[in-house]
Amino acid sequence: MRERLPHAYLFHGPEHGGKLTIATTLAQSFFCPDAKQNDIRSVCGICASCRAIAEMRHPNVIVLDTEHTLVSKKETRKEIPIEDIRELKRIFSFAPVAGEWRLAIINEADKMNEEAASAFLKLLEEPGANTLFILIAAHKDLLLPTIVSRVSPLGFLTVSDATLERVLDAKHIAQNARKDIQVLAAGRPGILLQLCEPSNARATDDKKISQNIQNIVRARDMVSALRISEQSSQDKDIREKIIHWLAGMLRADLKNEIPGAAALAAAKLTRIDHIAHLIDSTNVNPRLAMDVMFLECM
Repeated sequence: MRERLPHAYLFHGPEHGGKLTIATTLAQSFFCPDAKQNDIRSVCGICASCRAIAEMRHPNVIVLDTEHTLVSKKETRKEIPIEDIRELKRIFSFAPVAGEWRLAIINEADKMNEEAASAFLKLLEEPGANTLFILIAAHKDLLLPTIVSRVSPLGFLTVSDATLERVLDAKHIAQNARKDIQVLAAGRPGILLQLCEPSNARATDDKKISQNIQNIVRARDMVSALRISEQSSQDKDIREKIIHWLAGMLRADLKNEIPGAAALAAAKLTRIDHIAHLIDSTNVNPRLAMDVMFLECM
């Protein structure tokens, strides 16, 4: 029964790993007339409620992140400010219509600033009836420990290549293009779907850049690697893409049948993940961190 649900979930794991998709589908299951309780697979996805939730315009489902705002007016935001959390608290202070649920999806929850996180903690402590919060974060340890202690965590992992292959089959992607796509996706279905779109110019550019990086790493061209490291250290979006691409290369090496090769790739992948976490959660110098990451892959 829905009344037995926790009042808050935390979906955490790699970016573009399906967390927001699952959160949206879960929200749709509360309002879709075809949905069966406790089975998000029964959501139709095409009714008025499902479409409204997918388009983030349903009155009972609020989505909040650095792009989707409630009251703050900044065109570009790097964090979720306290103004939006206060507005969320104000909206949820009103009693819901009898029997109806209200959901708040806090995407990029690890980007709440300190004031916003403290305000959200108070909201968690007094959730109200028929209220569900879904927090989404790449790194749960960037959240306040007191917030983490009040939610039910659900970890997301990268998706297996076998699962991604089924998506590529459904998209009718040519066999000769699949290896590069899987390396770029690095087990993240959200990226995979973007790369499957032939009209996605950004995806085309990413493929070219990724191939260049693969060539540099395979050739052990440290001079070129350090040049890319310097450039990417100043641009968070590019830096994150390079980290995912390097991880994708190592994931591919996990299939290497040469004795010891898979174990070596797994060890490197663990160290890459640790360095990426340090970049996100500490004041480590991004340039030096990226230098070390390239060295690990060579």
